Amino acid sequence: RALPFIFLLDLETTGLSSKTCKIIEISCIRCRIEESYLIPEAEYTTIVQPRDVALVTGTVTGSVHKITSGMLRAAPLFEAVAPRFLRVILSCRTDDNDKILLC
Repeated sequence: RALPFIFLLDLETTGLSSKTCKIIEISCIRCRIEESYLIPEAEYTTIVQPRDVALVTGTVTGSVHKITSGMLRAAPLFEAVAPRFLRVILSCRTDDNDKILLC
């Protein structure tokens, strides 16, 4: 069976270590597959405030992502954005048995 949708996910973090770095931005796009094209149908992007903003406002965050400490302080916590993020992910399913392909 062909995949009707594909889900693209992009995370921006404060660095490369999964042990010490924090997620600071989430972007996702649900695309319909039509022939050899991806047609965007739903998307969601938000900056996410880490629990301790003071620990993540270093050089990498500002110089690479252009996300300032003020932007992080004003951003919602992950718990606040998770329901909408999950709705976009689950919208890729056509029934309860579908698997979701994350790229």
